[in-house]
Amino acid sequence: MPFIDHNEWANKATGGNAALVDIEDGRDLSPTFKVFVIDDGEEIELKRNITDHIMGIEIELTSNLVSKCTIEIENRGGAFSDSGVFAPGTDLDIYLGYGDFTKKIGRWEVIRFLPQFSESGIETLTIEGYDLAHRMITRKTEVVGGDAKKPKKGKEGGKQWGNDKNPLTIGDIVEEIAARYGAKAHVDDATKDIEEAFVQKKGTSDFEVLMNLARIHGLDFWVNHDSFPGAGWVVHMTDAAMTVRSATQYTFTYGGPQATMLSCELEFGLPDTPSEVKAWVWDPNGNNNSGDWAEIFEEETKEGKKQKKQFKKGYFSEYWNADEITEDPDDSDQEVSMTKFRLAVGGYAVDVLTKPFKDQKTAKQYLARWFNERKNSFISAKVRLPGVETLNVGQKHQLAGIGRRFTGTYFISDVFHSFDENGFVTEFQARKVVEPVPSDVSELIDAGPFPKANQ
Repeated sequence: MPFIDHNEWANKATGGNAALVDIEDGRDLSPTFKVFVIDDGEEIELKRNITDHIMGIEIELTSNLVSKCTIEIENRGGAFSDSGVFAPGTDLDIYLGYGDFTKKIGRWEVIRFLPQFSESGIETLTIEGYDLAHRMITRKTEVVGGDAKKPKKGKEGGKQWGNDKNPLTIGDIVEEIAARYGAKAHVDDATKDIEEAFVQKKGTSDFEVLMNLARIHGLDFWVNHDSFPGAGWVVHMTDAAMTVRSATQYTFTYGGPQATMLSCELEFGLPDTPSEVKAWVWDPNGNNNSGDWAEIFEEETKEGKKQKKQFKKGYFSEYWNADEITEDPDDSDQEVSMTKFRLAVGGYAVDVLTKPFKDQKTAKQYLARWFNERKNSFISAKVRLPGVETLNVGQKHQLAGIGRRFTGTYFISDVFHSFDENGFVTEFQARKVVEPVPSDVSELIDAGPFPKANQ
């Protein structure tokens, strides 16, 4: 299966948007939905004698998890209990929108079929469906260690994805896994060339492999059935920072005559953009032999050269026991080898304790990986607005009217569409994107890879 062009996907991922169109253009803004059953690859729309009994539709589109669709149907007298329309294994396409304009939200395989008859006399049928990712979870690796041509024996067995001498790229891995499920791969150019080498142990699912790759490299991984022609199922593995460099799609505003947001809840672990990373190792011989934290990564200084020698001796690679750490990492009586590093932003800082490292290269790689795994939680937003059928994971939009600190560009990580008797409402979770730290960065102090705030 070929790759989907990254720019093409970014341009087509949203398309038209009925929810944000001015009412004065005469468009019908009455919320509507359509349900199609997939029969031999063709969409067959359900007729009104079925859709008129649908009480509500909820859709969860998520990154790094399986997306889900729930349909609740009025089921008086068990009218649909014996219907084969929603039988497990059936594929459904759901469209949401306004008036004559609807957009496909996604495709789901029916997994659960739940008739419910309550004491109050309300009779319902709940249909639960999941996207392609659930198949990727249930399929476990059974291959004996090694690839088909040169198998490598091992106690646990598994699939060999490259090796240290001949690693594979993330692009290769995503493309091969996607092809197993008849899907295409969508990987941005920067991510595509990242090299990896590992063994997928026996019993590990393809979903776990992709999820772990995303976590380690600070990427977003999700699966969906895109609606633009020729797309079909797509496995996405992208860096949100790459998406942010593309053109902004929508601006959602809170308050005022141009308001489009009903509510916006914001959280932040560290304000603004990280501007400094420093690291220290615990030196029991420092500060007149009573112990102290010695800063690392300053090799050109006199103290830095001393630390470099200690690294070469393996001084900081001694056994580390978490039980020996006191509650206060700055306790000068601490007599155990360890490393502390600090992520500093605008007067705020987070200190992290971890085991010692055998050398500076290993320490720097760890710091970069630690940051990349957590960079997506510094500033986040949960937004509720009138239904926007074109919102999906992997898009970027502007949030405005929420104060200078938080106004700006956000990457969409989760979308929740709800359609019931109260109307059509969309919620999404998003985050401000922070540039990742390169794993081979040569300098992490002061003028490091982080842009200064307000630059």
